[in-house]
Formats: sequence, C-alpha cells, structure tokens
Amino acid sequence: MVPIRTVQRIWKQAKDTSNDEEVNVSHKKTGRCGRKKIQLDLNQVMEIPLRKRTSLRSLSMGLGIATSTLQKRVKEGTIRRHTNAIKPGLTDENKIDRLKFCLSMLEKDSLVHEPKFIDMYNIVHIDEKWFYMTKQTEKYYLLPEEEVPHRTCQSKNFLTKVMFLAAMARPRFDDEGNETFSGKIGVFPFVTLQPAQRRSKNRDAGTLELKALTSVKRKDIKAYLIEKIIPVIHERWPIEDRGKTIFIQQDNARTHVECDDKEFQEAASKNGFDIRLMCQPPKSPDLNILDLGFFSAIQSLQYQACPTTVEDLVHAVEDSYDEYSSEKYDFFSCYVRVKLPFIIEEQLIQIEVAFDTVENLVNRQIIFIFSLLFLFGEEEPLLVGRRRKKEMSDHHQCTENPPKLDPNSGSGHVEKLGGLESYVCGSTQSKLAVVLVSHVFGYETPQLRKLADKVGEAGFYAVVPDFFHGDPYNPVNEDRPLPIWIKDHTQEKGFEDSKPVVEALKNKGITTVGAVGFCWGAKVAVELAKEELVKAVVLLHPSRVTVDDIKGVKVPISVLGAEYDQVTPPELVKQFQDVLATKPEVKSFVKIFPRVKHGWTVRYDPNDPSEVEAAEEAHKDMLVWLTNHVK
Repeated sequence: MVPIRTVQRIWKQAKDTSNDEEVNVSHKKTGRCGRKKIQLDLNQVMEIPLRKRTSLRSLSMGLGIATSTLQKRVKEGTIRRHTNAIKPGLTDENKIDRLKFCLSMLEKDSLVHEPKFIDMYNIVHIDEKWFYMTKQTEKYYLLPEEEVPHRTCQSKNFLTKVMFLAAMARPRFDDEGNETFSGKIGVFPFVTLQPAQRRSKNRDAGTLELKALTSVKRKDIKAYLIEKIIPVIHERWPIEDRGKTIFIQQDNARTHVECDDKEFQEAASKNGFDIRLMCQPPKSPDLNILDLGFFSAIQSLQYQACPTTVEDLVHAVEDSYDEYSSEKYDFFSCYVRVKLPFIIEEQLIQIEVAFDTVENLVNRQIIFIFSLLFLFGEEEPLLVGRRRKKEMSDHHQCTENPPKLDPNSGSGHVEKLGGLESYVCGSTQSKLAVVLVSHVFGYETPQLRKLADKVGEAGFYAVVPDFFHGDPYNPVNEDRPLPIWIKDHTQEKGFEDSKPVVEALKNKGITTVGAVGFCWGAKVAVELAKEELVKAVVLLHPSRVTVDDIKGVKVPISVLGAEYDQVTPPELVKQFQDVLATKPEVKSFVKIFPRVKHGWTVRYDPNDPSEVEAAEEAHKDMLVWLTNHVK
C-alpha cells in the first residue's frame, strides 16, 4: 500500500509541471540507499552436496535463502547452471585401447620429422541406428487461437521403428571445390516383405507389406556387409585409389562381424580390392563420424517428413541421407582428425603417466614417443618405465636452430684429455678448471667454444670434451633421428666418460674442478655433483634432469631455466628450487629467464639483440657462480 502523502506529493508535482515536460516521480535519495543486497557465502554453496543442488528450490533450502535471490545470482553470473550427462566409464584397458587406436592413425613416414595423422580417405564408417516414426515429445509453435495437437499411439513405449545400417566414407573434392566422390555408400533398412495376415480397409489379406525386423543378429549384419556394402564400394570407390587398402570401421557390438571372418574376406578381396574390417576402441563413439552427429542430423530431417507407415519411414530416412550435404558431413571427418591428439593427451593425463609436468604432455613430440613405443611392439606403451620414455623422447626444442659446426672456431686448441678429444683454453698455470658438457650438437659448436673462451678469460682452465667421439647429432641424417642416435650416446655413458677427464685434470695439477652442463650435458653435470667429483655445477636449460637428481646433489648448484622451455618447463625448475630450499647445507641459485626458450644460451641468434642480451646475462650469472664456488 502506498502512503497517501506520497500520492499527494506526486500529484502536486504533476500539476506544477507544464504539459510538454516529463514528470520524474522517482525518489530523491542518493548514495547507498534502498534494500541491502543479500550476500551469498560461496563456501557454503560448495559444502552442500551436489545431489541437493539439482534445482534452485533445493539449493535455496540448503542455504536458507529465497529462490528469487538465487535467481538474481544466476542472472549476474555468481552461480551458473550446468547440465551433466553420464559418460561411458573407461577402464585403464579402455584408455590404452583408445590411445593405441589414435597412434595407429599416425602416418608412419612422418614420425621422424613432424608426426601427422592420416587423411582417413580410406576408412568407411559403419554403424546401426533405430529410426522412430515420431518422437515421444514434440515441440510446436502455435497461435493463441489454434488448438493443441492431439497425438496418440497404441503405446508410447513401443513406437514404430526401423533399424538402419549406414556406411559413410570421407567425401573428396578437386582443387576447385567440386565434389568428385560423395563418400555415401548407403543407408540400408533391416526390413522384410511379408504378406498381410488379415484383410483391412487399406488392403486385402495376402498383400505384401514392409515389416521391420525386431531383432538384428550377426548373420544379418554379415549379409548386409557382403551383399550390399561391399558391392557398392566396388562400384563407387574412386578409381585412383582402388589399389589401396580400404578399412571398414565398426564398433565392438556383439552382433558385428569378426575382423577375420572368412566369408567377409572372400567377398572383400574380389575385383582386385583389399577391404578389411577394423574395430574402433570400446566405449568410443566419438571416433565414428556417424555417432558424432551424422545420425542426429538426418534423423532431424526425417522427422520433418512425418511418416505414417514403415514404408514412409524408410523413404524418409533414405531421402534425408541422400539430401544431406557432403560438405557438412566432411566436417565430422575433420573433427575426428582434430580430436585425435586431444584424446592422446587426455588418456595420458588420466592414466597418470610419470612425467614431471602436464605441460610435457601437451608437447606434440609426446605423440612421437608413444608412436615409437607402439610401432616397435611394446605391448602396453603406457606401462613402460619413465627411464625408457625419456631415452626414446625427441624433444623438439633440443634440436631447434641447429648450429653450424666449426672445428676451427674459438681461440683455444684441441688436445686429448682423459681419452677424449677436448677443446681447451685459458691459462695452463691455473689451478682451477671448468668442464663444459655440451648439448647434442657437440663440442664444435662455435657459440659454446666462444663461451668457453669467456670462462678461460675469467681465470679458469676451460675444457669442452667431445663426449660423442666425433659423432654429434646431425638433424640432416634421416636414418638416425634423435631417439636412435641417443641410444649410442646416453647421458649415463657421458657421465662415465667424464670421470677420466676430471682425473686427467687433477693429474695436470688442477686442484679444483667445476662443471657446466647444457641441455644433454646438464644430466652429466648433475651426476658429477651427486658423486662430489666436482666442487660446483651450473645447469643451463637442462634436459632429463629429475627432482630425484636434485635431491642427490651434494655441492653448490645453480639452475638457469627458460620461461618457454618444454623440455624442463618453469614448473619443474620451481620444483628444483623447492627441493634445494630444504637443503640449507647445499648452496643454490635458481633463476628462470623471461621470454626465452630452451637452448637460448648457446643457440641464440647473434643478429637478434634481445637473444644476445638474454644469453650474455645467463653467461654472466654462470661466471659469477663459478667464481664464487670453484676456488
């Protein structure tokens, strides 16, 4: 009820206002006035079980807040509505099967350089689906005066339906975008012609009428494959690809034909074709273009035809199948290809592969690692130990921007030391030495030797041994990709080779030795630190150094990492820092350089001022550490 004085005030204000002006009857209060906003405790919301948060009414009862207040919070975005669907429960075996399937889709010839997936033009997807005469619930848009439709059936739980077997391949287009092959093999109804048992007003007894099969068995699927799908493939398949293997992909339904079925193989090998059956992983409808959206699309078109008989329903589905645009369903094939790397990433995360950080999983080279494990016959690649994965890995950043090797670079010379050819520089009278352990490109890297010269000028006897015995990694050699090359040059072997070098330096009168490791060499340096064979170490953009390695370090250590490092990402470097913080007896220095990536200290672009500046800053930090602790 509005007070009479308020009405009188508004009436007087209207009388005092001319006819051409608007009357503002709002209150004159300013600042924080009016009803106070009811605050919502978000922590209290999270404490309420999900089963009691299925409606605003149940949530309001749990919070003791009015439903209208919650509606306002939903509108402003404080609370959001989420529809949750039940998804197939995947066991570890299911996840491994999904991973293997995705890896089998990689082009084997692309594994050495840049892994990529096949185009899937040789795969025919098949699946069955029930198509219903009508929906149980339908939505219409009516005028106010229109009558509500009255739909009836004998039983809403037993609507007339027909099962169809659909077969689809990926469509093909020429350079101008013209369709050269639609990819449509066909959609085949499981129906039979049966004579009518009784007379009706629509037909006489004995008239043949179409009846849907109520149960489809394996023999029916096999018959349709052999008698319908294979002949259509023989007839319509592009001539230029008839010599290639064609795969028919099916799910793992019990009614489906075994992949080694002899009758199928006999029919599939006719006319010079090589057609084989393959099964997608269990509980993986997202890997079949029919389940991804094609069935739903043609079903929505079929409902618009409003069939009233089984024959009408069959024609409606077949017409919808034929009319559906090839450009549209090619999207589903492309979506499967795009989804493959994400499935690989998802399954790796769910099975909890023992990598240091999730960022390593995103690295596209992980696809390469597991492809090798899968293709080389590992029964369960995800169950292989961490060490094996690390040995096989081909970190893309480790091989980026390969240097042009120059055996004559640097101001020093090469001599034999501890059984290894070594680049040496600096004063031979110095009692302090630093061993620089190279990356995979070896000791002839000009920028590495230039850095060794800086170490020599700082008063140290600098040594860069050739741990690869004249066989550094060569990215041009396609016969020896990094995973193969590294088997002959493991970091464990490098550590063993480093011991005679340190011993030889001490025999020359050196009293104190430090070590610096770059990428591959960081693991060697950290092993020397664990055995206390050196007085201090510096790790620059390390590779394959683990938290356990850092835990075992017994001498002063400096770790210089990069912000954009996929091999040893910043998160792992921070773990190193946390471990070293618990070891006050070991002096440490950890730094992450911004806006640089793995290898920036010895593989930088000399024409890029920012890269040169970042590299020189790291060199300075390295020299300061060595000066303070190698003495």
